[in-house]
Amino acid sequence: MSTRAKQLGKFEKVEKCLYRYSSNGIYYAVVRHEGKLIRRPLETDDGKPALE
Repeated sequence: MSTRAKQLGKFEKVEKCLYRYSSNGIYYAVVRHEGKLIRRPLETDDGKPALE
């Protein structure tokens, strides 16, 4: 297994359309638009502002 594969994180579901990336703790909004999956960082690692 390469070292790059070991460093990759996973998206963990927090709420509907809200995920946290495990390797850096940043929250992402995840939506589908015209059939494409779009992930946008919310630029926070704190869960409270991400839920608002």
